[in-house]
Amino acid sequence: MRRRFSFTVAICATLVALTFVFGLLPVIFLLPILIAATCFDWKISLFAGVFFGLVSLLLSFMFAASPVAIYFITFPWLPIVARLPIPIIAHFIYRLFKKIVPQENIARKTAPIVLAAVFGTIANTFFVGLGILLLPAPYLPNEWEDITLAFLLLWGGIETGVNAILLPAIVLTLRKAVPRIFAEADLKITDEEQNQEVIV
Repeated sequence: MRRRFSFTVAICATLVALTFVFGLLPVIFLLPILIAATCFDWKISLFAGVFFGLVSLLLSFMFAASPVAIYFITFPWLPIVARLPIPIIAHFIYRLFKKIVPQENIARKTAPIVLAAVFGTIANTFFVGLGILLLPAPYLPNEWEDITLAFLLLWGGIETGVNAILLPAIVLTLRKAVPRIFAEADLKITDEEQNQEVIV
């Protein structure tokens, strides 16, 4: 139990550091969440999502470099709430297709990771966009919402392509380079699945 706790703390600390670093690189800033979703259990993935939302809010106040940042500053809870579904969706998409697709070769191992990257990035675009559509910002120009949504869709499309390319390379490399860490993570996920089966 103590070993599992130490493992979780170490992974969360690493994800915190990665989130700060990647948060300054807009096109790939979702990668820490997607790495967590495809390598670790849903709890660690959710932690990554919450912390990423906090970093997004902080960076919005520091730089306000995009139209979306104005909405994050106006509604500080939006970047956090909108990011909660991302790791859950990506994690379970990855686990689902990993079960469906036999992991016989590199192409088959890559497919679930690519799908997790695509669905996770689309989820980010969708939930942030939904928040912008539903939340009124009367002090902004009428065109601002349209500009923001257009920016979000364009940026989301670029991110989807980039994440779909980079995530498999990163995850497969990490699994090969440090197999013990991921063996521990896989063991935790297996234990969770067995517990769920016992409950059912």
